[in-house]
Amino acid sequence: MNLELARFNMIEQQIRPWNVLDPAILELLAVMRREDFVPPAYRALAFVDTEVPLPAGQCMLAPRVEARMLQELDLQRHERVLEIGTGSGFMAALLAHRARAVTSLEIRPALATFAAANLQRAGIANAKVRVLDGARGLPAEAPFEETIAGAGIVEARTQNIAIGSTVAGIVVDVPVQVGQKVKKGDVLFRIDDRDRRAELAVRAAALEAARADLARLESLPRAEDLPPLEERVRAAETDLADAKRQLELAESLPDMRAVAVQEWDRRKFAVRAADARLATSRAELEKLRAGAWAPDEAVARANVASAQAKLDAQTIELERLVVKAPVDATVLQVNLRAGEFAPSGPTTQPLMLLGDVDVLHVRVDIDENDAWRFRPGAKGVAYVRGNRELKTEVEFVRVDPYVVPKRSLTGESTERVDTRVLQVLYRFDPAKLAVYAGQQMDVFLEVKR
Repeated sequence: MNLELARFNMIEQQIRPWNVLDPAILELLAVMRREDFVPPAYRALAFVDTEVPLPAGQCMLAPRVEARMLQELDLQRHERVLEIGTGSGFMAALLAHRARAVTSLEIRPALATFAAANLQRAGIANAKVRVLDGARGLPAEAPFEETIAGAGIVEARTQNIAIGSTVAGIVVDVPVQVGQKVKKGDVLFRIDDRDRRAELAVRAAALEAARADLARLESLPRAEDLPPLEERVRAAETDLADAKRQLELAESLPDMRAVAVQEWDRRKFAVRAADARLATSRAELEKLRAGAWAPDEAVARANVASAQAKLDAQTIELERLVVKAPVDATVLQVNLRAGEFAPSGPTTQPLMLLGDVDVLHVRVDIDENDAWRFRPGAKGVAYVRGNRELKTEVEFVRVDPYVVPKRSLTGESTERVDTRVLQVLYRFDPAKLAVYAGQQMDVFLEVKR
């Protein structure tokens, strides 16, 4: 197949008859290799007056339609062009020869890859293909002469605080709602605490019992316990005196034989027994007067401390069932309702999300290949994703000094996903730009040589 003859016939037999008579456009069509933008299987149809099938179920427009569109646009060299629907990239290549720059949006990744490869092979440097929905409009462009571009995610100044529960249970109350401002210490939600309150009552009773036992020991001796023992001592003293008197009477007899030997022994042993009873009574009285034994008091105090600690632990356990705001913030998400089960520990979705949105931060991912170009304090401009007219200047906050795997994707057909990024934080006043935490932005940072 004679390609040049086929190209000539296409121009003369298809394009000219459609009133495409601009010499510059006809000359461009004569030198632009349309066959290089056609899938190899349909290369023979490159110059035929028909639509050529493309990947992803799309097709190239007929040559006469492309030529007529190009003529009607009447592009000037200083103009920039936004093309919705890249197709094979051939139209973008024609536009790039007529305008300063072309941005072509293609929603189908496979077709965008095919078109980008065609443009690169044709040496078209001023046409860029992006994988985006054209209904969202033209993406933002760099406002500085030299820039670093990064995908940004809006977050609260405090960062987004994921609220969880340290104790699992059924939620009984959620007194806050999305968008509500809360102060540090305000209740966010409560978990059923009936079983723990019952245990708290048991431990409170145990503490009272331990305290009562200690107070009993510390109050010894009881005043009413002393008189009986004192009377017992006096009675023992009387018994001892009587026993001694009986023995003295026997000893005073002129004839010792007047008393039997057994009687002598009985009276002697009676004195000894009375003396022992007196000593016992006196010892018991001294023991009572001395009060509680020190080791017993120490054990009682330890029991009180143990009961108090158990009560405090149960009180803390009850407090943990009431989840409170750790800082002044705004409620960004509420992902639980009264009656639902709140698990403990980390969850895939936080039970609540808080953040201080009076000042917003945007976390910018800088590709590791560009990280060396970034300088802390660099000026920045952030654009709302989907509307290049909505933008704001951002102020540098800090650099997170640890490079992490990339997570936020921009949708570029040439974007590297197997890479790591340096995360940089910038801030802006939300009163100047109506965006929300979690929203994506296109951020451009100035690079100074």
